[in-house]
Amino acid sequence: MTDLAALGWEVHRVAPALGAHVAGVDLTRPVSSTEARGLVELLSEHLVLTFHDQSLDPARQVELGRIFGDPYVHPFLEAVPEHPSVLLVAKEPDEAETFGGEHWHADITFVDPPSSVSLLHAHELPPLGGDTLFANQFLAFDQLSDGMQRMLALSWSKARNWLANSV
Repeated sequence: MTDLAALGWEVHRVAPALGAHVAGVDLTRPVSSTEARGLVELLSEHLVLTFHDQSLDPARQVELGRIFGDPYVHPFLEAVPEHPSVLLVAKEPDEAETFGGEHWHADITFVDPPSSVSLLHAHELPPLGGDTLFANQFLAFDQLSDGMQRMLALSWSKARNWLANSV
């Protein structure tokens, strides 16, 4: 386990089910192998990590994402020029529909294997609302009865991308 205190990092849980805020880390510069290992360990433990006051350009975002695996290039959505794995997610105040669907979505579940990590870098947020919500599917499954877990273990599902039919 990485010694986070030696790195000068502070980790603060934000909810019982998932999430932690990490302070003291500078993601605007290349991270060392020790820092990369610490980030992977923290994500594995908390599932969602937040970092305040980090100004990341698209190239830095891609580099940071490589810590967790190969960047995904979406086949149907327009990417940021020169960075095919970075998408601009924007919603104007007068727009009712959210990015990715009317109510909720899970990132890149229509490929095999599905995406394991998504990075979100917020540039501009409204003073109220604008929340991105997360759910701990591991905990949700663990909270089910043994019988329901056994039934679901025999089940499968296939996600599809609704954009695939509109292109």
